[in-house]
Amino acid sequence: MPDWQRFIREKLADAAISGIERENLIAELANHLEDLHAELLASGIAEPEASAQCRKQLIDIHQIAAAKRSTLSCPANAHPPRSSPPARARRRRRR
Repeated sequence: MPDWQRFIREKLADAAISGIERENLIAELANHLEDLHAELLASGIAEPEASAQCRKQLIDIHQIAAAKRSTLSCPANAHPPRSSPPARARRRRRR
C-alpha cells in the first residue's frame, strides 16, 4: 500500500497552512485515501489503477487545503441568513 501520509505531505509542502492544521489535514486525507484504496482493491481493481485513482483525488490539494482553512476559520454562525424585510417595507413596495 502506498504511503499516503508521505504523498500528501509532499503535495502540501508549499501550502499556506499551519503545523497542527497541516498534520490534521494530512491524517484526514490519508485515512480517506487508505479507505478508498482498500475499497478499490476489494472491488477487483488492480493495485496500480487503485493507487492512480486515489492520487487523482488530490489533483488540486491546494484548493482542498484552502477550503479546509476557511471552514476552520469561519464558524457556522458567522454569516447568519438574511431575513426578509420588515412588513412595513414590504407594504410600501406593493404600491
